[in-house]
Amino acid sequence: MFFTLRKIWNILNDAGKPWQISLALSFGMIFSFMPLGLFSLVVLFLVLLLNVHIGMFLLSLALFSGFAVLFDPIFHQIGLFVLSSEGLNLLWTQLYNTPIFSVTNFNNTIMMGSIVVSLILFFPLFKFSNFILVKYREVIAVKLQNIPLLNKITYFHSQKEENIKIIRLTGLVIYITLVSLVAAFSLIFLDDIVKSSIQKAVLAKSNKEVQIGSLKLSIFDSKVDIKNLKILDNDGGINIKNISIDISLAQLILKKVVIENIIIDEIEFDKNSISNKEDKKEKESNLEHKFHFAKIPSIDTLNVEKLMNGNLEKSFGEYEVYIKKINEILNNDNKEKEVKSLARADGEIVKFKDISNIPNVLVENGLFSIVFNDNIYNGTFKDFTTNQELYGKPFKASLNLKGYKVDSFSQKGVTISNLLFDSKIDFELYNKNINANSNLDIKSVDIQLNQNNKYIKEINKYLNNITEIRGDIKVTGEVDNPSIVLKSNIDKIIKQKTKNVFKDVVKSKIKNKIEEKVQEKIEKQIGDKLKGLLKF
Repeated sequence: MFFTLRKIWNILNDAGKPWQISLALSFGMIFSFMPLGLFSLVVLFLVLLLNVHIGMFLLSLALFSGFAVLFDPIFHQIGLFVLSSEGLNLLWTQLYNTPIFSVTNFNNTIMMGSIVVSLILFFPLFKFSNFILVKYREVIAVKLQNIPLLNKITYFHSQKEENIKIIRLTGLVIYITLVSLVAAFSLIFLDDIVKSSIQKAVLAKSNKEVQIGSLKLSIFDSKVDIKNLKILDNDGGINIKNISIDISLAQLILKKVVIENIIIDEIEFDKNSISNKEDKKEKESNLEHKFHFAKIPSIDTLNVEKLMNGNLEKSFGEYEVYIKKINEILNNDNKEKEVKSLARADGEIVKFKDISNIPNVLVENGLFSIVFNDNIYNGTFKDFTTNQELYGKPFKASLNLKGYKVDSFSQKGVTISNLLFDSKIDFELYNKNINANSNLDIKSVDIQLNQNNKYIKEINKYLNNITEIRGDIKVTGEVDNPSIVLKSNIDKIIKQKTKNVFKDVVKSKIKNKIEEKVQEKIEKQIGDKLKGLLKF
C-alpha cells in the first residue's frame, strides 16, 4: 500500500508531462475493460509506440481491472444493443466476413460493449485527468515545494519545459521483440498446443476422451499429421493409426475449418466393445421399425430374400442411431447455441450472415480405411460439412467391401453361415434424406433350415456352398422412416437347387414301397411252395 501511494506521488510530481500521464491512464482503462484479444495487442502497441508514462499505465490497469468484472453485465447489454442494431447490420456483416476483423471477436457482446464504453470515456477521461494534473502542478505542487521536509523525501517536477517526443522508437522495438518472442514460443510448442486444444474441444463437444500419440503441424505446407488417435467411450472405443490433413489457413483466419483433403488410415473399433454390443444385440428381440419392403415373388417354401430383407430391417435399425448422429453433425451450425453465464471474456456471440457460402467446418475430400476381422476395407467421402443448407451439397461416401466375411446369423428359422461377398456401398445424405445403394456379389454361402424333418434335411444338403448370387440393396427416404428394398437372384438359384429334391424323395419312397411289396410277394410265394413240399 505504501509503495503504491509513493508510486502515485512520484508520478504526480515527476518530470513527465501531464498529457503522458493522462494518456496512459486512458489507455489503461481501455486495456482493462476489454477482454484479452487482438484489440488488446493494438492498445499495447499504441502504449509502447506513443511516449506515454508506462508506470501510470500499469497503475491504471490495476485500478480499472476490478471495475471491469463488475461492469461486464453492463457491457453485455450495451454490446447486444449495438450488435443487434438494424442500421449497423450491413457494417457488422461486412466486418464479420473480413479476415482481419473475424479474429477480433468484435461480435462478442462483452467485447463490443467494452469497446463502446471505453471509446466514449476515453477522451473525457483524458481531458479531465489532464486538467486536474495541470491544476495540481500549478497550484498544489508549488505550495508543497515550499515544505522543506517534502523536498527532502521526494522529487518535484521541474518547471522548465522539456522537449519530449510523441513517438517512442524504443517502444516499437520492444513491441516487435515481445511479439516475436511470443510467436517463437508458440511455434516451438505449437504441436502440443494444438494437440491439447483438439483433446479439450472433443471432450467439451462430445464428452468423449481423446488420446493422441503424436501430432505434427507444418504451417508452411498447411498440413497436420496425427498418429495413434484413440477415442474412448463408455460403449467402446475407436483407434485410428494415422490421419493426414491438408487444411486451408486462409479460411482458418476466418474461424472456418476447411479441410481440402484428409486421409484416415486404419480405423479400428475396439473388439471388446464390439463383442459386447453383439451379445447385447443377440438378446434383443422384436425390434419394431416402420419400414416398407418390396414383395418379390418366389417359391413359397423358402423365400430367403424375404428373410434377408428382415435381417436388413434389423441391421438398419441398429445402425440408424449412427446415421442420425451424422445427420445432426451435418446441420450443427443451424442450431441455437446456449448462452453461457457471463464471466470475463464470455458473453453472447451474435452471428451475422455468412456471405462466403462456406460452413464453419467443411471437409471437401477424404479417403479412409477400416480394419475389421483382420481385413482392411477402403472408402472415400466428400462434402462433409456442419451446414448443408448453406453449402448446398449432399454428404457422399463410398465403401468397398472386398472379401467381407460373416460367420453366421439366424432369422425366422433359417441360419445363414460362412457368408463371403464383395460389395460397393454408395451413400448420400442431405438434410434428413438418405439415398444409399449397395451391390452384392456373394461368392459363397451356406443356408440351413432349422427344422428336424427328413425332407428339410434333404433340402439342406443342396444349400451348402451356394455361389454366384447377385443382389442390390436400395435405401431411400427420410432417416427416421426409410424404405429398404432388396432385389436378388437368391430365390431363383435356391429353387433351381431344390426343385428335384421332392421328386427324388418321392421316387425313393415309391421304390422302397415297391421293393417291400415285391419282397413280400416273393416271400409269400416261396412260403406257399415250401408248405406244399412239406405235405409230401
